[in-house]
Amino acid sequence: MATLWNTTENNYINTMHKISLRLIVIALLVTGLAGASRFALAQAQPTDPNATPPKSEPPAPAPKKKTNPDGETKSHGIPFHGKLQAVDKVEKTLTIKGKEKDRIFLVTSHTKLSRDGKPATLADAVVGEEIAGFAREASAGKYEALSIRFGARAPGQTKPKKPKDDTTPAQTPQ
Repeated sequence: MATLWNTTENNYINTMHKISLRLIVIALLVTGLAGASRFALAQAQPTDPNATPPKSEPPAPAPKKKTNPDGETKSHGIPFHGKLQAVDKVEKTLTIKGKEKDRIFLVTSHTKLSRDGKPATLADAVVGEEIAGFAREASAGKYEALSIRFGARAPGQTKPKKPKDDTTPAQTPQ
């Protein structure tokens, strides 16, 4: 019987050794991973207490700007329309009354002026009439006019109509 007991005892001891060895290996792996992540985290943080932490997201891209042949960057333009409030022929500006504040448009040598579909000059501007055009931001609340139309549209300059969408159900009167 002594041999049977020794065999069972040896199996029991071998099993315990295997389990203990597995637990030790797992504990070492967990400790090693925790130490490695702590080391990596310490390397990522700046040593200077006054340094700013790195941002997690890159900054939003700046609005796209076009460059002209002179190498200057210019922002995208905006359409405008309204009643002409003032004309300054010396400063070459037009003022349109706005809901919240007046908008000032600079007229340059590149500005295309028109009336009734024909070329016009700044002298053709009449205070109180409707004007419309396209401009881009210049500086301090002023806009550089790219094109200006004085008065109503010329008969041949009607705005193209958008085609109707046939997928919408027709409404019938009730």
